[in-house]
Amino acid sequence: TLGSGGATINTLTMNQAAITLNFSNNGDVLTVQAGGILAGIDNAARTLGSVNVRGSITTGPGQQELFLYSGASVFPVNSQIIDNGAPGNLVLSSSSTVTNTPTITLTGENTHPGTTYGNGLIVNLDATGAQAVPGNLVISGGNNGTDSLPIANAIVNLRQNDEIGSTAAV
Repeated sequence: TLGSGGATINTLTMNQAAITLNFSNNGDVLTVQAGGILAGIDNAARTLGSVNVRGSITTGPGQQELFLYSGASVFPVNSQIIDNGAPGNLVLSSSSTVTNTPTITLTGENTHPGTTYGNGLIVNLDATGAQAVPGNLVISGGNNGTDSLPIANAIVNLRQNDEIGSTAAV
């Protein structure tokens, strides 16, 4: 559990075990200086925040991208992804094979102003009554072998209404 008031770290690797990063309070912020949170390539469950106490995640000053990497299994991100003052982008990525079915599920209302990129994985947008993707959404990877990342499971699932900003380009 992240201590009250939040924390600043360089990067975060969640590997070789089931891990949930809980927040003490909804107002707690995890600042990732180098902009990367990596979930391992095994099938162990990893989760950021909880539905009841979400907390927030941002990057360090001047960092324009937050990378969330899922190598396998489902990686729920209950925390809110927030702006750090730079026009921040959210990069959801995997380099895994189709058999691992890497998935990232965004359940919180996110307020980062930049583009959200889904690269070669399944993205579930499931923010009840809020926007999981407030800006533009770019999905890459496909099953034809000619896209930027030839992985068959580049999919976005909209699980609630109004998951993407009304002025966003998809």
